[in-house]
Amino acid sequence: MTLTKPFKKMTPQHITQGFHSAHQGIDVANNLPFLFRGYGTPMVAPENVRIEKIVGDEFTPDDNTNLARGYGIWMQGLETGLIHLYWHTQPILPVWGGQVVNRGQIVAYMGNAGKVFSGGVEVPIEERTKEPHAGTHLHWEVYPKGHPVGFFGGKGRLDPQSLINFNWEPIVTGK
Repeated sequence: MTLTKPFKKMTPQHITQGFHSAHQGIDVANNLPFLFRGYGTPMVAPENVRIEKIVGDEFTPDDNTNLARGYGIWMQGLETGLIHLYWHTQPILPVWGGQVVNRGQIVAYMGNAGKVFSGGVEVPIEERTKEPHAGTHLHWEVYPKGHPVGFFGGKGRLDPQSLINFNWEPIVTGK
């Protein structure tokens, strides 16, 4: 079973930080100029999933402390059982907890919430709130079937890049 890439036209060259022991996920940027380095790029479900949790839905959208804390989405794969975490999303998500979503359906929009670094230096909130929305990217973690949903340390994450079918373009669908 292979996973759908998180946005249309994604290639391995869009991966700005790969999977390694100190970074157990991948960072993906969409640097098309007309999208302000990817800010707002629709991201889709990597397989048929159930939305387990929207992170940050308890925050108010006008408070920059929320941007610093971050927004994301946890999904449970219905095809593979894998757990997917998309992090650094925009606060407005077109899905809700408990919803079942088809592969290729939009689940989030690329943003720059949470701890965001560029060249090893944290990007200040002030630089993230105006164009070109510095630090915009997707951080994608994949956990094997059976892991609890939530922030948890330790090993055991899977490299999403090794699971993606880069030759297949997702048909991006809304709700």
